[in-house]
Amino acid sequence: MSAGLSAHRRLAVSRLLFGLPNVISVSMRTLLVKTSIAVSGACLVAASCGGSNDSNGDAAPATTVAPATSASAPPTTDDVATTPASSAPDTTAAATSAPPITTTADATTRTVDHAFGTTDVPTEPQAIYVHDPNALDMLVALEAPVIGATRFRDEVPMPSYLEERFEGEIELSLNREINFEAVAALGPDLIVMPATSDDRTYDLFSQIAPTVVYGNPGVGFAGRASWNEALEEIADYVNRSDKVDEVLAVYDADVARLQDTIATESLEGSTIAVLRPRGLDLVWLQVPVGMTAGDTIWDDIGLPYQEVTEGLSDDGTFAEVSAERTDLITAEFAFMLIPDGLTEIVEQELDTNPLWSTIPAIANGNLCLINAEGSEQAWLATGPIGLERIADEIDDCLRG
Repeated sequence: MSAGLSAHRRLAVSRLLFGLPNVISVSMRTLLVKTSIAVSGACLVAASCGGSNDSNGDAAPATTVAPATSASAPPTTDDVATTPASSAPDTTAAATSAPPITTTADATTRTVDHAFGTTDVPTEPQAIYVHDPNALDMLVALEAPVIGATRFRDEVPMPSYLEERFEGEIELSLNREINFEAVAALGPDLIVMPATSDDRTYDLFSQIAPTVVYGNPGVGFAGRASWNEALEEIADYVNRSDKVDEVLAVYDADVARLQDTIATESLEGSTIAVLRPRGLDLVWLQVPVGMTAGDTIWDDIGLPYQEVTEGLSDDGTFAEVSAERTDLITAEFAFMLIPDGLTEIVEQELDTNPLWSTIPAIANGNLCLINAEGSEQAWLATGPIGLERIADEIDDCLRG
């Protein structure tokens, strides 16, 4: 195994779900999680519960797992410290094409160049661990043999929209800490991680199994400016390039279907907004910067996102809008992402607070509550399977 590092930009710990702590066995068919995390509805809707690393709660105690047999002992959780989430990666740099792949004389491995160096990987990997929920979506779509992954969030066992497509069992790790012994015990023969992770994590994973890094540091979400470029790169690493056209064809068909709906309903040029409730009198107005699948689809189907100029977050990905500043939400159609189980709370607030009715989309009956189980996760992730769910929900909303 070769895992040399090329010179590249030193990064802070990823804004993405950085750590991989205690491994918890989960059946994707039943999602029977051996440990449960009780989260109140009020907390989930509050801003403090936020995104993947926003929670301040402690991670579950480390689980001691015998490492897989190897020439050297795998790193442990003591070898790396957790780091607070950093700001979103810089999205201004231009994306580059996926790194080239070459083949070695040994038919069982091949040498690949990636964001963090050059690595010998299995020609036909059989047990992939993925340190990124977005890449998990892509690997499932590519029908790659995934045995383990990081969680979407600590309190979410697995995005339920992926359960519909994944058959078999998978090991899930909490996203707050990394238990390298537990990862090693799974016996992965390949590890996939995003370019927004750091060198130290890469070095420690590389002691367990060949590790490849997709994307480019500082470019877009997870170091990649578009999800389809990331899909092609990951497919190369896991030898599933023959599946890419099939996956992209499904998305292209969804885009064409939505364009037909827009034409049929005479909605050309209608502006849209995506909202996330963060309390009983506060929403986040998402800003499309290419960070999620829900950001990227609008350009493809030809509906413009409303202009956002005030109240922007430091990373520029959303604007905070209180009930007193609903004038900032000007879109003709609004899609509100509701965390699982909180539809009743949100609907009550919308019904009882008259300020929300001043939003044009709500006043005209064009507010769509995206509240099916797992839908919020799909809209906030980046992958082709999530985009299938998003396309269906947009179509239902536009048709009224």
